[in-house]
This record gives sequence, C-alpha cells and structure tokens, in this order.
Amino acid sequence: MTSIPHLKQGIIDSINESQKSAFVEIKGMVKHPLYHKRIKRSQYLRVHTHDFKLHIGQKVDIKQCRKYSKTKSWEIIFKDKVS
Repeated sequence: MTSIPHLKQGIIDSINESQKSAFVEIKGMVKHPLYHKRIKRSQYLRVHTHDFKLHIGQKVDIKQCRKYSKTKSWEIIFKDKVS
C-alpha cells in the first residue's frame, strides 16, 4: 500500500545555507467554531533545501518526506522564479 505525500505551498521566511534548511511560512484561513468568523493563521515549517539557490520571499512547493532531523521532515520540490 503506497501513501500519497502531503503537498503544501508557502513562502521562504528565512534561510540557513550551512545546514541546507529554510523556514517556510504557510498561510491559511480557519473558521472560528463558535462565531463562524474566518481567522488568518500561519504555520512555519523547517524544510530541507538540497542545493537550491533560494531567496527570502520566494514561493516554493514542499512535500512531506523522511525526517532529516528532529524538526525537519519536509523538502522543497519546486521553486518559482524570482521576478
């Protein structure tokens, strides 16, 4: 039985090139359970960058993978070109 990896899109928030890792911010909206108002939420994930040349503010696609460290279990699969 094969599992489908989780895919997400986010924006590079900070980069640590010596450890080949970056923080990616993923923004979303959730509905308040009582008041039914939509609230902005953001999630920060540490991702493995391989040897990509990344810039802060760049859009990337990430997928869940094996654990690279205690907090890093995502990797970048695609990056958009910087304008």
